[in-house]
Amino acid sequence: MSFDELVGLVRWHRPSLDEADTDILRAAYDMAEERHAGQERRSKCPFLVHPYEVSCHLANMPMDVPTVCSGLLHDILEDTDTTADELRELFGDAITRIVEGVTKLTWMGRKGLQRFEERQAENYRQMVLGMTRDVRVIIVKLADRLHNMETIQFMPPVQQRRIATETREIYAPLAGRFGIHQMRNELEDLAFKTLDPDAYREIAEMVQVKREEREQYTGEVIAVLRQQLEKSGLKSVEVTGRPKHLYSIYRKIHVRGVPFDHIDDLIAFRVLVDEQPDCYAAVGAIHAAWTPVPGRFDDYIANEKSNGYKSLHTSVFDRGRPIEIQIRTRAMDVVCEKGVASHWAYKTPAEAERSARGRGWIDKFAVLRDVLDEIQDVRNDSEFLQSMRAELFDDEIHAFTPKGDVKRLRAGATPLDFAFAVHTEVGLSTVGARVNGRIVLLKSELATGDVVEILTDSDARPSRDWLRHVKTPRARNKIKHWFREQEFEQNVGVGRQLIATELRKHGLTPKGLLTPARLVALADELDAESPEVLLADVGAGQVSAQRVYHLLAPVDSGEEEPEPAKPLPPQMIDARLDGIEHTVMRVAKCCAPLPGDSVVGYVTRGRGVTVHMRDCPRIAGEFERIVTIEWTASGRETFPTEIVIESNDRNGLVRDISDVIAAMGLSIVSGEVRTPDTFTALHHWTIKVTDAQQLETLRAGLARVRGVRRVSRRRCG
Repeated sequence: MSFDELVGLVRWHRPSLDEADTDILRAAYDMAEERHAGQERRSKCPFLVHPYEVSCHLANMPMDVPTVCSGLLHDILEDTDTTADELRELFGDAITRIVEGVTKLTWMGRKGLQRFEERQAENYRQMVLGMTRDVRVIIVKLADRLHNMETIQFMPPVQQRRIATETREIYAPLAGRFGIHQMRNELEDLAFKTLDPDAYREIAEMVQVKREEREQYTGEVIAVLRQQLEKSGLKSVEVTGRPKHLYSIYRKIHVRGVPFDHIDDLIAFRVLVDEQPDCYAAVGAIHAAWTPVPGRFDDYIANEKSNGYKSLHTSVFDRGRPIEIQIRTRAMDVVCEKGVASHWAYKTPAEAERSARGRGWIDKFAVLRDVLDEIQDVRNDSEFLQSMRAELFDDEIHAFTPKGDVKRLRAGATPLDFAFAVHTEVGLSTVGARVNGRIVLLKSELATGDVVEILTDSDARPSRDWLRHVKTPRARNKIKHWFREQEFEQNVGVGRQLIATELRKHGLTPKGLLTPARLVALADELDAESPEVLLADVGAGQVSAQRVYHLLAPVDSGEEEPEPAKPLPPQMIDARLDGIEHTVMRVAKCCAPLPGDSVVGYVTRGRGVTVHMRDCPRIAGEFERIVTIEWTASGRETFPTEIVIESNDRNGLVRDISDVIAAMGLSIVSGEVRTPDTFTALHHWTIKVTDAQQLETLRAGLARVRGVRRVSRRRCG
């Protein structure tokens, strides 16, 4: 662990390393050694071992000198008294910016967020922000995580599982997205070993058992491949074969359900040539010598992956078993293995940035920032994580517009996803699609190479059913945003009405409480962007009117809190008991009976007779206290009853339900809407009606509203 060894490693990858670079490396090494002096890792090793190993990982990638220096200094702001101003004075803006970025990510990991999903969501947000400022921040963080995984055995078991899960869910896929496949494989295997050591050991043993036989077979295939390629006129051909990493084998066994003995592509063969045309010549020579496996040819040269990966993939039958072969140029191979890090190999920082920009990496990170902007208002952590994972890490397809423009979409995408990838307005006005000249359903799955023509109508509007068919976060969030905008004004009015009703129910006057100043304060307390947003959230059922009441009520009278509102007295009725007319009774709140229902009287102790539904579970078995009554509607009195509506979650539904209630001249006591999933809304409305017949008329009217699936009366509460 000496400075000379580190410089030797950097120089081995960068023969042009000059005296100025060596001096800055020396300064970074000396500062790390001095500031971390006396500190230890959990392994009891000097703390300096960690930043040193991180810098070695970065040198091997190979990254530029400022990034290697940042690896040496990446913990110095977090774990010592060193300030950013000191770093900037000694090392300049670039290194300081990288170290500060890594420190922020490290701090987020130690922030103490309670739920794992919450930590993951915040990690993703900070990762994307970091990579759009300077991609080297994420590369240093990946190297940091790799060494932490290499020494994870010294951590407590609970932390081991948390760190390994984070590694598998965030860091390994991120390395893949950056095209750093070797690091991704190492991170996946280390996380696999920690999270499921028995399965890891089992697969490692299965691989080891046939190692000699596999190595012999690999050598034979390499020799035949090289001979066939040279015979076809290709020169300077390099052929290699290496085993797949253990976690990829595990996924095939346990996710795809393929027995180990049936996994045919444990070895990945690779052919490296000089020029791009040679790649296609090599495929032709291979297909002439072996029978291709149908459907197993992929051209990632013509259809480059978003992480810069370019290669030809084919599978052929050899002795009755399929083998996988990747063909690419040596320059492509560097990018395939090192990904974005390849742009810092053998280049100055300015040259590296020009190279990355030329390859489109800078634009790709800007796109990721746009993705974050689109989904940052997603409140549910699970939904946010699903959107980020889909956008960042899923497999891709390449589809084309009729003019030949390529659109990269996640695997499984539909014509609707394609439409929103073209433009939001195109997506919102879509009425149909042609794929390869044929009309298809909007939910049809697209494949690489499809030519997609979107049919539009300026008067068309989205349907909530589209949310069932789209696969990309962009399309999903644009559709949801459109519906939110359409319903906003309506929800503001409904929310104001629901809050007013809730306040009146507790004996409070809405006019004195729902003042503009009070609504501004309330919106601030509930983290709403504005009073209108708060009212809309209440109207949409995302915030309950009861919660707003509890926040408003205590501050009604200035210095002193008001007395709690007195509960409303039980509703009294005039009914006939055993032939005696004008007997005063009370209506039970548990089953909320109505005139016209099948009812009985229940003799209480000291409170007279209470009217219950005949089948009310509260009086089951109390036969000696049940009396016969007659109760007919007077036409003047109204009684509150609760109805439950299950419906599709569509635009304008609350308004349509309110219109049916208003058309019958009925009063709404309270209302609340919840959305338990993307496609379902549950409405709980308390309405005042005169009798059971009027309630049945209302129920029938509501059942005819488009999107309503079921209307029921809540019998007991």
